[in-house]
Amino acid sequence: MFGAIDQELLTWAKSQIDQVNISLRAPPLDNGVSLYLLSLSPLPPERTTERPPLQVRLNYLVSCWEDQPDTAHDHLSSLLFAAMQQPSYTIRFDLPENLWTQFGTYPHPAFLLSTTAAYELPQPNVPRVRYPLKMESVGMVSLHGFVTGPDATPIAGAYVILPALRRSQYTTSSGEFIFPHIPNKPVRMLVKAKGAEQQTTVEPLTGTPHHIHFESFE
Repeated sequence: MFGAIDQELLTWAKSQIDQVNISLRAPPLDNGVSLYLLSLSPLPPERTTERPPLQVRLNYLVSCWEDQPDTAHDHLSSLLFAAMQQPSYTIRFDLPENLWTQFGTYPHPAFLLSTTAAYELPQPNVPRVRYPLKMESVGMVSLHGFVTGPDATPIAGAYVILPALRRSQYTTSSGEFIFPHIPNKPVRMLVKAKGAEQQTTVEPLTGTPHHIHFESFE
């Protein structure tokens, strides 16, 4: 699947700049354009009445390498502005710290191009309802809490999931999360942060924020 997306991206890039070597290899290159798959990041499932596909974001590092810097800059700008017009592409400029040191080369202008890969799941065979449907009224409340790590440090960007409700979000810079308008009954919560994860069952209406604490991330 990722290979097909690689080829689509290569075809798109070649349609924007002619007679230039375009490669999926990691930078630096002797010359040409590097479309290097730098990282993957999670995407929450779509809200739908059917079983949603599994989704992940592919983050490509786009950089151009030529003997003449102005030629490399022209190629980079052509790809950048063309990508900004593509609805299926997201452009970011927050390159990882020490990125070029890890590649063993000097700092270089570049950007991240993100696109989505989706894996369709088979739809379940739902049996027919044979008895009258019984409706139960459940009040709606908000579920509020925060995620911390060692030394009670707030964890920003932790991924908080309510699987049964198909609800998810990332924590704020202060480690907080809030899910408004959820049923007032026990719900299973899954929290992922820095390669670690926890799951617990919480009561939404407790009067105090829920505290999810990670002792370590080793």
